[in-house]
Formats: sequence, structure tokens, C-alpha cells
Amino acid sequence: MKNLTRFKIASGAFVFFGALFIAAALVKAQPSVIKVLVSPTSATVNTGGTQQFTVKVGGSGTRVVVWSVNGVAGGNSQVGMITGGGKYTAPAALPANPIVQVRATSAIDSTAFSNAVVTLQSQPPASAGIGRFLKQTTFGATPQLMTHVQQTGFNAFLDEQFALPESTYPNPLTATRAQMIDRFWINAFKGNDQLRQRVVYALSQIWVVSLSKNNEPEQVIPWLQILSRNAFGNYRNLMREATLDASMGHYLDLVNSNKPNGTSGANENYARELMQLFTIGLYKLNQDGSLQLDGNNQPIPAYTQTDVRQLALALTGWTYPTTPGQTPSTGNNGSYYIGQMEPRQINHDATAKTILGQNLPANQMIQDDLDDALDIIFQHPNVAPFVSTRLIRALVTSNPSPAYIARISAVFNDNGQGVRGDLKAVIRAILLDPEARDDSPAPEFGRLRSPLQHTVAFLRALNVNINEPLSFAYLYTGMGESIINAPTVFGHYSPLYKMPGNNQLFAPEFQIYTPTESVNRANFIYWMMNEGPVDLTPFTGIASDSTQLINAVNARLLDGKMTPEMRASITKALLSSTDNRSRALTVLYLVATSGDFIIQR
Repeated sequence: MKNLTRFKIASGAFVFFGALFIAAALVKAQPSVIKVLVSPTSATVNTGGTQQFTVKVGGSGTRVVVWSVNGVAGGNSQVGMITGGGKYTAPAALPANPIVQVRATSAIDSTAFSNAVVTLQSQPPASAGIGRFLKQTTFGATPQLMTHVQQTGFNAFLDEQFALPESTYPNPLTATRAQMIDRFWINAFKGNDQLRQRVVYALSQIWVVSLSKNNEPEQVIPWLQILSRNAFGNYRNLMREATLDASMGHYLDLVNSNKPNGTSGANENYARELMQLFTIGLYKLNQDGSLQLDGNNQPIPAYTQTDVRQLALALTGWTYPTTPGQTPSTGNNGSYYIGQMEPRQINHDATAKTILGQNLPANQMIQDDLDDALDIIFQHPNVAPFVSTRLIRALVTSNPSPAYIARISAVFNDNGQGVRGDLKAVIRAILLDPEARDDSPAPEFGRLRSPLQHTVAFLRALNVNINEPLSFAYLYTGMGESIINAPTVFGHYSPLYKMPGNNQLFAPEFQIYTPTESVNRANFIYWMMNEGPVDLTPFTGIASDSTQLINAVNARLLDGKMTPEMRASITKALLSSTDNRSRALTVLYLVATSGDFIIQR
């Protein structure tokens, strides 16, 4: 009986400890949860193009993943290939189903994976489609960029441009005026960050500061750096940085604008232009850019003079930055332009204010009044269509359809992640919109290149090499576009200027395309070829053959889209040319000064 009892006890102990052993083994064998996250989760890739995916793996164990495309490890030539590092290369031809799935799967747990959806699209034609794209995203196509975009596709090129470091400006305290102007031109001509430079140029026509009043580099370069820094940032941040910039404060008189004291009131200049020119415009807009009308079919003002006065009060009390080495004053500082303006609460109007129907309480701190006022303006429904229209006109076409504006306004209002004012998302949407990418646009589609854009595009197309210092920047004054020296806060031309003889079409740049200025453009181009740095050798070597010469210039300047009428006229003009150099000059000059090249289609 004792033996049986001992057996029962021993058996029970064995079962008990055995259970503990099994439980411990199970606990030990249980792996931690592995999480895999692929980025980006979606992408559009041209045939033959590439897209880099990254992966994050959480949890214990190896971080190695296996990449697959449509369930095939590493992919294949039909759906695209992907490397172990996550670089996807699209197939050369569009498959029957253009949507493929890229997956990263944990190497130790096949249930842990993350997907990305890739939408494939046909690579556009090598010349016309890519040439049009580069006209909109750069200061002009070069042969090298044409080849590069052919290899990468549009999306990847935009990604590259967004990621490039900014072109620089000289030290504003030591640079000369000529050096500053030269660098602005050089950045446009040969800066690697071409898209940023196009956006800086566009923003400089909206947020205007001019040498007409700000005479020295220290009064201008900080403003240019703000435009560059915020070109792909958020519009709200641009509003704040530009508002507090001492360069802008000097140009539009916000600096040292103090609360009313019985003999003088707050300066209203910046407050008015902030609304009229920089953010919401004169009249209330629908999201497609069309005017809202009252019961009498008249446009409805976006703001009143009372709004201007109230905003001016909200912005009082800001003074110049303190000059290094000096003790900050308790009141207004003397002139110094490097850095943000400084607040002086003692000079700020602390009364309650009403701006665009919204109230600011009394006795707020100066910074709170500033930010609350900017928030009120930034949230105004006009900002999206107003800014979107200005950017579309600067980059793509002077007369976008209402639907085009509405699509971009929607992106401005929400970038897809709940963020308002994301300029990177807005610019991408503008450039990839179906209207921008239509290679057979309507006759009224496009925009006139300004003198700077026209001449720089010509020099870039011919692979000209120019370095600082320049000997010709002053010549742009005779073309109606004195560099960084707009005649008014409206810029070199009014954004509301209409085509002469057709008041239905906006044509801002035509305001400075007078007969005199057009001749000066043509003279500049001829001088660059005849006496300047343009190398005619690639064209003189084939100039004895009219067809070959015209074809070469057609491909370089017009993306191969020369009309039969132009070809016939140029062929006739060549009959009077006696040597290969004059023949090359004739064709290049006639094409470069033609409407087909001056108009960005």
C-alpha cells in the first residue's frame, strides 16, 4: 500500500513537473510579434522606370526580408524586378494588368509582410512628352536631362528634385549687388535643383521684394533664402517667415509699424498686400478659381478696408533684428536685415480685433496676435484656389481649366494626410495633372516665357557653359525684366493681364512683350551665338545638308514638333546663306525667336 502511495505521489509529481516543463518550453518557443512596414505604400512608375522602396522590421530576430512582385520572389520581366535592397524596376512594356503588388516578407515569419501597390504607366515619347515636362519643371531641357528623365520617369525625377540640396546665395553682408544678381541668374541657369529654382522664381513673382527699394544684397538675399527654403514646404510657414523677414518688413513698411498714438496709425501697406497679392486676392472665389457673385451678378469682395486696418493693428510692434554686438533696444531697432524681426510688446496694439469675421481677444501677446491673424488668413477658403492658380500659371499654363484649378485646390486643402498648404504635394499635383501631361493640348494652352526663362532655356538647350561673373545681366532691363528689380509689388507684370485683342485669355508675361522688348530678346540671342559662348560646331558640321541641319535644331529646341510651315520658311531662308556658319546661325536664330519656342506649350 505504501509503495502504491509513493507511486501515486511520484506520478503526480511527474505530471506536475512535466506540465511545468512543457509550459516553459512553449513560452520559450513563442516568438515575439514581427511587424513589417514598407514605404511608400503606393507609387506610379513609368515603364522602364525605377522606384526605391524601404522597409522597417519590428520585433526580435532577423531584420532580413524577402521582396516579391505579384508573388514572385525578386519579380520577373513581365511585372518588374526588385532587388534585395528594395529597388523596383518596372518592365519595359506595359503588362495587361498595369497594377502590381510589391511585398516585403519577413525571412523568419512568412505571416509578417507589408505590401505596396505600384501603378504602371507607359513611358512618354522620348522627345515631345519629356521635353514638355522639363519645360514645366526646369528652366529648360538639356540633352542630359532628356536622357535622365527617359530612364527614371516623371515621378522619380520629381522625387530627386524634391530631395536635392538648395542652390546657395553669397553672404548678404559681403556680396555686391552684381554678385547677388549674377547668382540668381546662375542658379536658374545651372542649379541642380531646377524644380526648386522654378518654384522660387514663381514665388518671387507673388511675394515680391525689389531692388527698386531694397538696394543692397543684405536687404534682398534673406528674402530669396526664405523663398528657397519654403519652396517645397508648407504655405503657412512661408507666410510667417515672409511676414517676419526684415527685408519684406522694409519693402512693405511693416518694420517699426507701431500701435496708434494719436498722431499716427499702424501702417497698412503689408496688411493689404498680404491679403490682396499673397494669399486670398480681391474677390471671393469658388474652389475652381471662378468668382463668387452676389445677387446683382457682381463679384464679392474678399475683404474690406476695415479688415486691412484690423490686420495692420494685429501686426504692430515688430522691429529690425538687433545688430550683432549691440544691446537690444526696448523700442525700435535701427536698420539690420539678417534674421527675423523682433517683437516689442510695448509698441503692439493690444485691443480686441476682428479680421475676416473672426475675433482676436484683447491683451494678447504680440506673437499670439501675429499667429492668430495668419491662421485666420491661411484658413480662408480663397487661399487654395488663389495660390493654386498662380502656381499653375507660373509653371504650366496661363489659362488652366476650372477643373484643373479645382483638382489642385483640393490637394492644397488636404494633401491626402490631412495637411493643408503642403507645397510639395501641390507642385507634384500641378505637374502630373492630366492637363499638364496632355501632349496634344488646345491652342490656347501654355504660357509665354519671360525674358529670363526664354534666354536661359535657349542656352541650356545648347549646353552652353557660363560661369560667374556675368557680363550681360544688365541687358534684361531692356527686355522688361530687370533681375530682382520689379517696378512694383505686383511684380514685373500683372497676374491679371489679358491677351491683347482677346480679353478672355490671361497672358501675364505678354505685358512686357512689347515690340522693343521682343527685339532686345532676339538681339541677345543673336549676340550669344555670334559673339558669346555658344558653340555652333555641332550644327556647322552638318550645315551643308539643310534637312539634317533643320532636323537637329528641331530636335534640340522644339522636341521634334516643328510645323511644316516653319520648316518650309526656314528652308527658303537658307537659300541666301553662303557658308555653314551662317546657315547654322540662320536656323538657330529663326527657331529660337519663333513663337513655337518662346511659348511654353
